[in-house]
Amino acid sequence: MDALRRGSGLLTCLLLSSVISAGIVDAPPAARAAATGVVQPEPLAAATSSAIPRGPSALQRIDAALALREIDMTEADRQRFFYLFDRRRMDPRWRGAADPPAKCGTRLLAGLVADREHLDPEIGSLLEARLSGIEGNGTASYVTAHFRIDYATSHPDAPVPTDVAPQNGIPDFVESTAAACEQAWAVEVGQLGYTAPAIANGQSARYPVTYQAQDSYGYTIVISGQQTKMVLNPSYAGFPLNDDPDGDVVGSLRVTVAHELKHALQRMYSPWTEGDWLELDATWIEDVVFDQVNDYLNFVRGSGSSRVAGSCRASGKSS
Repeated sequence: MDALRRGSGLLTCLLLSSVISAGIVDAPPAARAAATGVVQPEPLAAATSSAIPRGPSALQRIDAALALREIDMTEADRQRFFYLFDRRRMDPRWRGAADPPAKCGTRLLAGLVADREHLDPEIGSLLEARLSGIEGNGTASYVTAHFRIDYATSHPDAPVPTDVAPQNGIPDFVESTAAACEQAWAVEVGQLGYTAPAIANGQSARYPVTYQAQDSYGYTIVISGQQTKMVLNPSYAGFPLNDDPDGDVVGSLRVTVAHELKHALQRMYSPWTEGDWLELDATWIEDVVFDQVNDYLNFVRGSGSSRVAGSCRASGKSS
């Protein structure tokens, strides 16, 4: 119950943000995706509110162009793919220098997978390469009570290799991932009682986690049926600031693990058909599991409404 109470202020703020999307002010990205089924990225690119971009995001520009029939669905999906994985290849009309990493690539990637037979040949091949890459993306593994973390040791997908605390042959980033995974499991499955994610090969197996270079915090991909896999950014370099006492990189990693594990748990109850609620729910759990990080404030502040951020502060949320 303490965990639920801890997240109640955040849930209220996120619900308020959804209401704002009716047109009073610019809404948070997750609340503006209902018409397209595409998760919008957070609009924070720097630490101070004066630097927060106020214009539409790249995905919003793409969606607007699609709605106006300036581009077709094939071209829209092409730009969405590059938005998630290689922004240098986006059409300059949609690419914004101030666009931050996508908060979550789960729904965006799921949409691309669903549309795969309508993708142009190049994007179809690139998507298949990405999907096959996460299946075999690991030359080393780190196993915990509930997780198996596979990682490359020399590749763009390889996590930060620093190994000093402790110096034991395992990258500190991987060990931080493992600790975050187990903490998220302890709260989401252990304390809150959500059904544990489906795992192949019976009870002796572990939930799969890996890393992939991407312009997103991370995503959860369906392997088969209810079985999923968590795919994390390998460095979080240059990501928005947060309040984690152990640093912004660790904070970004922690909330992403909590967020993506929640997507895996959601899959145990439905095939991800709840629209914006999927992201609302996954963002809420970040603050329940890792209350000190407050990464969600990056996109609440970016909503254009200081009243929303202020009400979060006033509700008793620490920052």
